[in-house]
Amino acid sequence: MKFLQLAKEGKNNWWRYLLTIILTNPGISIGTIIGLLSIYILFDITSLLFNLAGLHPPIGRFLQGFADLLSYNITSAFLMLLLFFCMVSIHRRDFKSVLTAHERIKWYRILKGFVVWFSMLLIFLIFSLPDPNLKFTFDGAVYPLLFIISLTIFFQAGFEEIFFRGYILQALNLFLKKPPLAVLISSIIFAIGHWGNQLTFVGNLNIFIDTFIFAIVVAVITVLEDGVETAIGIHTANNMFCALVVNDGTSSFYKPLPSLFTDFSIPPSPIEQLYYSILMNGILLAIIILPQKLNVLKKITLKMRMILWKR
Repeated sequence: MKFLQLAKEGKNNWWRYLLTIILTNPGISIGTIIGLLSIYILFDITSLLFNLAGLHPPIGRFLQGFADLLSYNITSAFLMLLLFFCMVSIHRRDFKSVLTAHERIKWYRILKGFVVWFSMLLIFLIFSLPDPNLKFTFDGAVYPLLFIISLTIFFQAGFEEIFFRGYILQALNLFLKKPPLAVLISSIIFAIGHWGNQLTFVGNLNIFIDTFIFAIVVAVITVLEDGVETAIGIHTANNMFCALVVNDGTSSFYKPLPSLFTDFSIPPSPIEQLYYSILMNGILLAIIILPQKLNVLKKITLKMRMILWKR
């Protein structure tokens, strides 16, 4: 719980939070507009040069998908820099305070979160391979470029976790003084921000349910671990899996990408999506948290034995 208390450091007037959100929120903000414009201007120039040269490389039909993915990721890196500026200049706080309550950032937790969630998704994919709606859509000519661009997903996932599970979660707890309510509200805001990622109403409802459950779980992990490191790893694994391994045929964001597979299945019902999200994220929470809790129980048991032994 130390992580949530770090919001008490520095300057915490309401207008400071409002100004920071206006500058750095991943939706419509000054930072987002500047970042998007710069990336799309670059891709427009690239596309124009190809047309003038009469070239039509394999990348051409994926250019829009690559532009969308890269623009959002690079914009997120730009927003992270803006958030750093806001923390230091507006809130007068150490930027590390929205990442971790520990003396140093625990980088190994990022890797831990990435490996656990990516492995879980791969296992689920293996069991799904007999599904005829799962089509092999790998394109060897452009996949290496997709892989390189996908490495920038770390910035997008990292920023969203620092912003939602760090800055926003801490702010809500500061004003509401109720951690469970802060987790709930921040998760709802996060889920609302993903509405529109699908092409259908049912798809958007499913993505809302899935991201809401996901947000609650990574928020709980953040609070229990006093840092967003594991959450960053999990989020990065999730988005890289969607881009590189299996994209959704009904997704407005990942569909244009040459992933290994594309899932053309009819979206599940919201109830089915709820069951699936609770199951997968529940397993994730157990894998991440239980070993730590068991270690705590082991220490308590050891201390009790020492006390009884002295008696």
